[in-house]
Amino acid sequence: MNSNEERSKLKSHIPFVYEMILSFFESARESLEPFILKFGHEFSIAMANGDTSKAPDQFIDIFGKLPPFHRIKFISACLTSTTNLGLAYVHALRLLVMLSGGTDPIAGPTRSHKKILLVDLFDALAEDTRLKLDKSYEKVNSIDLEMDIVPGSHPPEWREEAKSHPVDFRQLLVDWDKRDLLQESHSLLQDFEETLFRFLIPFRSMYILDLMIKTSIAPQLGVEYTSISKQDFGKKARPKVSWDGSTFGVSLPSRLGGTIEATWKVNSTSVIRIRETGTEEWSPGFVTPFDNCTFADLKPDTEYEVSLSYLTDTVESNPIVKETRTKPSST
Repeated sequence: MNSNEERSKLKSHIPFVYEMILSFFESARESLEPFILKFGHEFSIAMANGDTSKAPDQFIDIFGKLPPFHRIKFISACLTSTTNLGLAYVHALRLLVMLSGGTDPIAGPTRSHKKILLVDLFDALAEDTRLKLDKSYEKVNSIDLEMDIVPGSHPPEWREEAKSHPVDFRQLLVDWDKRDLLQESHSLLQDFEETLFRFLIPFRSMYILDLMIKTSIAPQLGVEYTSISKQDFGKKARPKVSWDGSTFGVSLPSRLGGTIEATWKVNSTSVIRIRETGTEEWSPGFVTPFDNCTFADLKPDTEYEVSLSYLTDTVESNPIVKETRTKPSST
């Protein structure tokens, strides 16, 4: 295979690698977010804003009050999160190598089955890319919490040395590689005889990757990327539904902090009218994309007729009329 064919092959699977990064990243957040919601929005904001005077004590206090089974579930969620986050980092650095014109560093016959080191992928980058990643690292002021747990102990302890960040991004990657805190974190519990277990609650590491994608990857691919909002992480957004008489719209919160929006015009709508049985005048018809509705301010224990017809463009079908009786008054 010549060099032109190799470059063409790289370009063809770059979109797949990018989507894989987003998928691992979303899985990392998705596994941890339900627990962060339980810990409260104040805790997530303290973590996101790097407030070391509040976050560790808040976590220890809340974690200590959890039933033992819920503590185990939380630790498992952290390991799931950091494992997926580490894989997202692997493929993010891999993609940056490919985008700078290098060969895929973890694919092909030259790949061995040994552990993939994040620092090796970082060192394969062009110097200007490494400097840009260092700047992204410096901009993020959030914190990761490293918690030490001795089996049977309560509550956990926060490592004091974790308060100081490595001096640059490369040193952070070396630290993660050395202590298996990210993509290999699932293996940290393989030795149940260990007297000390350490796990990472990732906040800063998520925001660093988020900024990497936004400033170093998405612009090169020409795609839009919505960053994680520090205000939204740990604060559940609500879906929204809209209807303007002809177009139906939904807005769904994304696990990555943005929203997924969709609009469409329905082929037909329902026209609903109501009248008290025995009267001649129907109520004005109202149009809805749904086949059912709830009426307010009706008389109790009274029989009503409900008319349902379908409207396509300007043609209204023959109505279907059904009788119903309201409930007796509760007073």
